[in-house]
Formats: sequence, structure tokens, C-alpha cells
Amino acid sequence: MSKTKTGDLSADAFAEPSARDIAAFERLSEVERAALIKREVERGMASGLTETTSDRIWAEAKRRVAAKAKKPNAV
Repeated sequence: MSKTKTGDLSADAFAEPSARDIAAFERLSEVERAALIKREVERGMASGLTETTSDRIWAEAKRRVAAKAKKPNAV
């Protein structure tokens, strides 16, 4: 997987994907998509257990995406 193609994409970007996020994901090959998904699953598994609810996790991911979108050079 090429970091230049997928390095800016993460699961956070798909909590509330922009048209740019979706286009970037669609440009990936099937192998790159699988590698991206695998990377994100491994990252999640390595983070361990939490007492935080899934609703809270989802809300935090959306907050990060919104904050990133407000930055001038956001991807």
C-alpha cells in the first residue's frame, strides 16, 4: 500500500466522509482498500478495551473530522 495514496485516509475520515474523502477512497485499488481497512482494524485492536460507549466514540470521531475540515489545508 502506498502511504502517499492512503496515508491521509483513516477510519476517522469515514465517520462523516466528505466528497473528497469518498473520492480518495474510490481511487484506491482493491488491494489498497483492503490494506487500509486492515491497518485501521489493527490500530483499533491494538488500542485495547475502553469503557467509552460506541455512541461517544462515534461522536468524538465526527468532532475530529469536523475540526480537521475547518483547517485551511485539511484533507
